[in-house]
Amino acid sequence: MWLYRSGRDARVPIVLLDYQPNRKAKRPADFLQGFKGYLHTDGFAGYHELHTDIVVIDCWAHACRKFHKALESMTSKDREGSLAQQRIVLSQVACR
Repeated sequence: MWLYRSGRDARVPIVLLDYQPNRKAKRPADFLQGFKGYLHTDGFAGYHELHTDIVVIDCWAHACRKFHKALESMTSKDREGSLAQQRIVLSQVACR
């Protein structure tokens, strides 16, 4: 199931569910034919194969998971002041 949603500032907001039999990058490419703008996604690599009029903006929740994983792999001494810790502190809201 693919989900498409208009931005918050849309005059008429919509949420559209589009059933497709698989997750191939062709599915959003076909649906978004002619679309120009920003596409906020879940980090699925297939979105990066879309045409150049679409700028893919990945989800912070997915990025934050990587920072948390990095912290888990460090000793407590190495965590203090690390870039991963700084990123999480700077984005407390986004990384929840």
